[in-house]
Amino acid sequence: MSYIACISNDQIPGVRACTILGEHLDNCNGFVIRVDRQTGFNVQTDRVCKGCLPYPAEIGYLCGSCVEKVNAALAGSVDLISHLRSIESGPRDQTPTRSAPGSRMIVPSSWLEADALWCALWALADDYAVEWGVERPERDVTASPLDGFNPEANIEAVWFVTEMLVKYVQASVPDVFSRVQGAIRAVQYVSAMQTALARYPSDDAPQKAHFVRCRACKQMTLRRRPPLEYQDPIVVECTNEECGELWDPRLVDFDLKILRTSIVEAAAERARAVKERVRAESRARIKAAKAVVRAAEKAADALAEEASTNEERRNA
Repeated sequence: MSYIACISNDQIPGVRACTILGEHLDNCNGFVIRVDRQTGFNVQTDRVCKGCLPYPAEIGYLCGSCVEKVNAALAGSVDLISHLRSIESGPRDQTPTRSAPGSRMIVPSSWLEADALWCALWALADDYAVEWGVERPERDVTASPLDGFNPEANIEAVWFVTEMLVKYVQASVPDVFSRVQGAIRAVQYVSAMQTALARYPSDDAPQKAHFVRCRACKQMTLRRRPPLEYQDPIVVECTNEECGELWDPRLVDFDLKILRTSIVEAAAERARAVKERVRAESRARIKAAKAVVRAAEKAADALAEEASTNEERRNA
């Protein structure tokens, strides 16, 4: 049986291939194969392959899972991009006097993430327009296809132009998926959206405080709790039912700092121990080698002396 595989299996950078769990290709040797970025060749890893048979494409060049992810990414684009433009303050010049021409505005990192998403979404829409020979999406001074949003654009303008572009893509989704380049752009946009969501979560859900223990119960059950009301402080609470202590985040950060310092010191101590062991082993090998040489020299001298004695006896 032959079928078109989902485009995610074309080794697209940053995109995970959609494969069927427990099903393998005929040439699978049981281990995961990856592409070495430096050489471009396939390299076998030591990770066990859990399934490498590609999912078949269902709509155009995308499998059902990828289609759902693309639709979900498009549906959440307006909210996420607007969120990225609003969670940090805007451009600001921290230099009181200028010594050279040019802008010195500091753009928040979340704004750069919004710019990257906008450019990826525009590339998806523009490729569709070029391949199908239709009218390109409407351009606006609020955003540039190459540079992203104008730093002076307000959140309402960002929302408006993003919504227009998303609707343009959503109206042409089946045609986008039916071309190779459009399908590739679509899964790349999903990857960019997932990365942005991981870096800048849009909800205020409590997050676990990793690697640090509660000072009261000594368990790793701490969780950072976001403010419940406006101007409320961020607190760290212990989720252990028998404890439930609340801590100032600065105490937790202090404990983390101490932990990092101890880890660094322990690593340095291990490195010193390894270095000393290597030196001791090296000295032992050198000593053993010298002993072998001295023994060989003594044996050679004894043989030479014995030969000389035998020669003298024969001459006598």
